[in-house]
Amino acid sequence: MFRLHLHMHFETVQKFLESWNSNVVHFTTSNAGGKDLAMNLGLSCMNSRLPIVFFGNDGESLSGMEDSFLATVDNSRDNKYRLSITKNAVFDHAKFGSHEFHSVAWLRYELILQILESGRSAIYMDTDIIVKSNYEEDVLSYLNKNVSVDGVVQMNHVDRPCTGFLGFHPRSFERVKNIYNESFLESHNYKSMGDAADQDFFHKVICPTNGLQLLNMQLLSRDLYPNGAWWYNRSGTLRSSVKLVHYNCIVGQNNKIVKMKEYGDWFVTERG
Repeated sequence: MFRLHLHMHFETVQKFLESWNSNVVHFTTSNAGGKDLAMNLGLSCMNSRLPIVFFGNDGESLSGMEDSFLATVDNSRDNKYRLSITKNAVFDHAKFGSHEFHSVAWLRYELILQILESGRSAIYMDTDIIVKSNYEEDVLSYLNKNVSVDGVVQMNHVDRPCTGFLGFHPRSFERVKNIYNESFLESHNYKSMGDAADQDFFHKVICPTNGLQLLNMQLLSRDLYPNGAWWYNRSGTLRSSVKLVHYNCIVGQNNKIVKMKEYGDWFVTERG
């Protein structure tokens, strides 16, 4: 397995940002319950020479991650952009649609805001993604070539954004901050969204079908960045060209792992 260089660990998000020598941060975040999937994502990134950072929300989630991630960061301490819904995020794996799932799902945005504020692009991935090839140049081309674009987001099988893979340019910081703060979110009942939590909010408030969008998001090609439903039906023709695969549209961590193994995308057992 290719290794970018020695693993680094940081005790706070701020210390990480003070030391990180790139203008982009590819990252995921998880609690201890999602650790196995996170490891697999990290290993797929290492294999694709993509530097990925893991933000752990408890001590157990950070343990043993040095072979899977270029850097790990302790995000268990208070974050300057922390939302009330995430303050008591659970340690165990959270079932999709549950109250516990909602508390974990919103964690990505506090990290996106801190990364953007530092002047860097932020590219987030759900832990049930695996990276097939280094997508950085492709994603940054969308973020950098058009100053009116705030970010990029995966497109699902029914032509709507999927927040499991999304990235923002630092010029969008103020616009993103004006949305992902407690006051604005509470005014739109963000804690009462449907099963998909933050993604439901994204559909209803940020990118509604009536065209009154709060952010200008570039939808990514489904053939290059497929979600689960798109991939399962087209993997034979897409396999040689995809940048990543999102193993969603399946509920339950163990079921996702079984599906990844079916497609040869489970790497954790290859460690050591």
